[in-house]
Amino acid sequence: MKINSNQQNIVNWALHATGLLAVAIILATFYQLGYARLTDQSNAYAGRVEQLNKLLATEDTVRQKHQSLRQKLDNLEHEAATMRRRLPHEIKKDQFENSIRQAAAKVGFDLEIATWNSPTPTPSHSLAEVTVHGVGSFASICRLLDEINQLARITKISRLQLESDSESELYPCQITFVLVYGIQSNDTDRKDGVL
Repeated sequence: MKINSNQQNIVNWALHATGLLAVAIILATFYQLGYARLTDQSNAYAGRVEQLNKLLATEDTVRQKHQSLRQKLDNLEHEAATMRRRLPHEIKKDQFENSIRQAAAKVGFDLEIATWNSPTPTPSHSLAEVTVHGVGSFASICRLLDEINQLARITKISRLQLESDSESELYPCQITFVLVYGIQSNDTDRKDGVL
């Protein structure tokens, strides 16, 4: 069978078109799968490199800020530990009453009675109120409050009632203290310097 020149030309052009189409498909596939992805990654890496360069430029400032914040954190942790030591796990009524009696005797305040209310539990700690009745001069009452403020245990005054008699230098006094105890710590332990 003989192929004429027109048919030969059509076959040649079809082969050329098929070859061109195959090259176009290969180039498009390379562009989509290779070049475009590499370009996107390159742009993303360029953005990250720029960010890292900015961070490196502020390295000293960040280090100083970190050291300052670390020092503040260490100070706060020390203060919190000191505070926890001053807040017992149990109410320790006898110990507190002995401390008050010693303070009262030291400053010349005549302590008559200490009355305890029922403890009040909260989700994080418990509170107990104790009311102290006694008689003393105004100066002895002030010194008593100063002595109690310096106790190892944290003590808060919720009420202070003084009665006065114009003919006496002694004042009947009623002081209500609030004692906090049984603190539940919400702190997370740090391991290797990391929270």
